[in-house]
Amino acid sequence: MKMEKLIAKHFVPFVLFFCFATIRAAHTSHQPSQNPFEKKHFVLVHGAGHGAWCWYKIATLLTAAGHNVTTLDLFGRDTDFMDTQYRFDVGSDKPATAVFFGPKFMASSMYQLSPSEDLTLALTLARWAPMSNEELVLTKEKYGSVPRVFVMCDQDRSMKPDLQLLMINKNPPDEVKVINGSDHMVMFSRTLELFSNLHQIAHKYS
Repeated sequence: MKMEKLIAKHFVPFVLFFCFATIRAAHTSHQPSQNPFEKKHFVLVHGAGHGAWCWYKIATLLTAAGHNVTTLDLFGRDTDFMDTQYRFDVGSDKPATAVFFGPKFMASSMYQLSPSEDLTLALTLARWAPMSNEELVLTKEKYGSVPRVFVMCDQDRSMKPDLQLLMINKNPPDEVKVINGSDHMVMFSRTLELFSNLHQIAHKYS
C-alpha cells in the first residue's frame, strides 16, 4: 500500500498533464468543432525520468495532420521497483528527493509492449526525476474549467488498471477512453491508437 501511494503521488502529474494536453484553452461549451480539419494546439508533457523526446512519434503524426505541437521538457535533477534508485539530498531520514528508474524496471513494467528500439532510446536518455512532497492546491474558481479526458492503458504495470480506476473514481473526468494492449508508454506501444484518440478528443472538446 505504501508503494502504491508513492506511485500514485509521483505518476499523477504525467496522467493529469496527459489529460490536459489535448485542450487548447478553457471553454464554457464542449460542443464539437464544425470543422474536423481545424488546426489545434497540443501541449504534450512527459512523465517522470523522461523528456520531450518521448513524444517524437505522436508529435510527428499531429504535425503531419496540420496541428501545432509543443513538447515541454521539464528539468529534472509493494510494486517491485527492482533496480530503481532513490536519492536523499536532504538526509536519509527524510523522504526521497529524486528517483531513477533502472533498466530492469523500465523493460518489465513501463516498456514491456513497446518496440525494443524505443526502450533502447529511453535507457540512453533516462534521467533522475525530482520527487515533490508538496501538496497540490486547486481552486474552486478555476478547477474544472478545462475539460479532462482520462486515457487508460490496460497493460500498464507501473500504474496498474486498478490504480487508474481509483484515480478516475476519486476525480471523475469528462470522459474515459481505454487503449487496449498499451503499456505505460502508450505513445510507443500504441502510437496510432493514441494519435487517433487525441485527434478525436481535440475535435470533440474544442
